[in-house]
Amino acid sequence: MIDVLVELDADSRLLSFEAAGHANHGIKGYDIVCAAVTILLRTTVRVLSSIEADVRAEKRGNLQFRVLRSDDEQAERLRYAAEFLWLGITSLQEEYPQALQCKKIQR
Repeated sequence: MIDVLVELDADSRLLSFEAAGHANHGIKGYDIVCAAVTILLRTTVRVLSSIEADVRAEKRGNLQFRVLRSDDEQAERLRYAAEFLWLGITSLQEEYPQALQCKKIQR
């Protein structure tokens, strides 16, 4: 199972996300759930590339992203990234509940 944790601030801006595990829904390298989660996470990281962040992918099946610094100009981008990621991940969870579990924390 893939576990995804998304952390938002009080204004619904993305602070961090963490994903770990494997969906085990298909053959390694051909798993549609793993591929979908990977695309959502990588796209979010790329969209936020102008924001100072710590990104770690120490091993396959593990990706962490944490905003280190942002300003008011980047607030809307972080809000949209949070919404995009959450809607994408929860849509996958609804379709593949045995392969993906997601949790959101709002501070």
